[in-house]
Parts: sequence; structure tokens; C-alpha cells
Amino acid sequence: MVDYIRQIYKARHLLYHLSLYDLNQKYRRSFLGILWAILQPLGMALLLALVLGSVFEMEVSEYVPYIFSGLIFWEFVSSSAVGGCQVFRFSQYYIRQCTLPSMIYTLRHSLGGMINFVLALLGLILWVLVAMPQNFGITWLTLLPATVLLFLCLWPMATISAYIATWFYDFSQLVGLALQALFFVSPVFLKPQVFLESKYGLGFLVHYNPVFHGLELFRAPLLHGSWPAPESVLFSLATCMALWAIASVMVWRGERTLIFHY
Repeated sequence: MVDYIRQIYKARHLLYHLSLYDLNQKYRRSFLGILWAILQPLGMALLLALVLGSVFEMEVSEYVPYIFSGLIFWEFVSSSAVGGCQVFRFSQYYIRQCTLPSMIYTLRHSLGGMINFVLALLGLILWVLVAMPQNFGITWLTLLPATVLLFLCLWPMATISAYIATWFYDFSQLVGLALQALFFVSPVFLKPQVFLESKYGLGFLVHYNPVFHGLELFRAPLLHGSWPAPESVLFSLATCMALWAIASVMVWRGERTLIFHY
């Protein structure tokens, strides 16, 4: 594994240029450019807060950052799972011509998502500093390791999606459908109390949901000024290790034959 990471590091210059190319292509000829990484989820958060704020009897100024945090987190997750399905297909010319570790292509995709997430997170931080300055404190130091942990979860997730989509072409449609369902049963824009206080016993959708625990790593310090709950940290670490274990097996079994699929 160490040697594999070393091979990726040796190709860091190629990785840098490919990631930069992806960003340039995504925001090419756009007047606001990369600012859309902040403005798009913020606009959706404002709209949802205005509509749902009255339903849940919440102040819009408090509900906006809650939804905003959920949307930027979800965008990173969904782009890794769904976008990862197309990674090898878009990189097939490099796969045919270069002998590089396959995870360098999923890393390229994940770095683009990471940049967008960090920019959006900075927008969220600015909102909280203006609207909820009392939450600023030492607990915000956890945001950096939380961001790194999120990236370390979504890189292997993109790798898993890329390999399964290579072997099973309909996987991208299936994972898209699954994510739509997961979006509505996760506290992305709904409060956890909606599930915890449900008479139908939906509390398990919070307690055993990696999306909830991952979000808490960011929401606890930003929206509550508190440390993330230990169970959320442990659950996220366990999720990360499980994803890496699955991705490692897929790389070990499928990398040598990857070129034959393209």
C-alpha cells in the first residue's frame, strides 16, 4: 500500500494539471466562475429556509446555515458516488497509454470536489461569523481534520463507484436512485428530531446514518459552538476504514484488467 501511494505521489504533477484542467473546464466562460460553488447551494438554502422555516418554526437566519451545511456536504458525497462512476470512462485515453495507479484518476475527481466543498465551506463560515458570532471558538479547530476525514472517505467511495460501474454499466443509474432516497431519509435539510420523534420509529435513520454523523463533524462546531460528539467521530472513522478496505480489494482485483474494459 505504501508503494502504491508512492507511485501516486510520483505522478503528482500530472495530477495537479488534470485537476486544474477539470476546474477550468467546469467554470469555463462563466462570469462568476468558481464563486458558483458558494452561490448555488446558498441560493437553494435560502429558498428552502423561506419555505420550510415556517413549517418548523425556525428563524431563517438560523435555518439557512443548517440547510447550507447539509447541501454542500451532500453535493460532495453525491458527486463522489455518482460522478465516480464515469471517472475511468473519461480517463480511458490515459489508461490506454500510461501505466499509472488507477486511484490517481479517482483522486483527480475527488480533488475537484474537495476544492468546491472547501470554497462553499468558507462561505458557510462567513455566514456564521456574521449571523451567529457567538459560535466562534476553539471548537472550530476541528473543521480541518473533519474536512480531511471527509475527503479520505469520499476518495475510496469514488474508487468503488468507478470499479463497479466498469463491471456493471447500469450502476450509475442505480446509485443515483439510491442517493435520491438517502437524501430524503437523512437530516440534510430536515432536523434530526423529525426522525427521532417519529411515531414510526425512524430514529435508526439518524443513529446509524453515516451522513448524519459526517454532518455533525461540521454542524456541531459551526452551528452550536460545541465539540463533535465522540460517537459521530468514531462512526465516521469506522466508515472511512470500511470504505478503504472495500476500495483496496477492488483495486487489488481489478486494476490489472482495467485496460481490457476500455
